[in-house]
Amino acid sequence: SLENSLKYPCPAGFICGFGTTPDTKLEAPSGQLSHLCDEGRYCNRMISEVGNEVCPRNYICPTGTADPFEGRLANDGLLRMLPSPFSDESIHLHYLHGENFGFYCDHEMKCAASTKPSLKKRFQTSWKLPDETDSILEYLTRQQKPFSISMNEATQLEATCERDKKSHFIQQAINRNDCNCHSKFLILAAIYRLWKCTSINPLDDLGL
Repeated sequence: SLENSLKYPCPAGFICGFGTTPDTKLEAPSGQLSHLCDEGRYCNRMISEVGNEVCPRNYICPTGTADPFEGRLANDGLLRMLPSPFSDESIHLHYLHGENFGFYCDHEMKCAASTKPSLKKRFQTSWKLPDETDSILEYLTRQQKPFSISMNEATQLEATCERDKKSHFIQQAINRNDCNCHSKFLILAAIYRLWKCTSINPLDDLGL
């Protein structure tokens, strides 16, 4: 209903058109995390059917940009609780096309493969049981019999991929010595602990 839809504002960096559902898994075709803001635009409003604004001059807006002035991205991997793409840093030689090869980690290859048009046309069907906790849509768990879900192979790869590449941008910034991220984190942790001790309202326990 319209009343319930307002309880799930569109996350910054994403596009939420008419009929968007609160599902966070990509297997739900109209879920709120299904469509990242397009490259060259940024989306920082609660409800957006198209990219809110064109990327300003002299700024870069990669896919999933929430705010180019502050450098904020969609946090795609965090919102979908994906493991860090750097948890497995093994690099392999991969065939690209023609006579082109390159060294990439498995995570990068999955992200690249998810954009192939041929995989978007190939579907696989899986069966879910009513008592499974990883059901795609909440209402399906109320059924008393197994149900099927069809999903194209591109979406299956995309579901394991950090689509806004935020971790890679952060790693590149660290490698360039653009910021001392270690010291910055320690300062933010100290400020958070101070707020937690002095705040009138309770703050979330982040383990800091």
